[in-house]
Amino acid sequence: MIASDIMTRNVHTIHPGASAQEAARLLSQEHISGAPVVDANGKVIGIVTEAEHKIKRVPVLHDGKLVGIVSRADIVHAVAQGHLVIRPW
Repeated sequence: MIASDIMTRNVHTIHPGASAQEAARLLSQEHISGAPVVDANGKVIGIVTEAEHKIKRVPVLHDGKLVGIVSRADIVHAVAQGHLVIRPW
């Protein structure tokens, strides 16, 4: 299984000039806990999240362009569907 098998393709993004209020509004309205920050060319330059040091999502890029995002929810869904097996260490 690869990232494109489980990633969310409709990614909500925010621009670097957005205020904290705009970022909070996006997260609240879309019921998400983070969003990639992209420049005018669509290049990912950061990520804004509810929890600064806890990684809950990873942007997926193809040729430097954002094509999706894999979140913990995507991974949990894949496990629940039997598409991904978590192995003990």
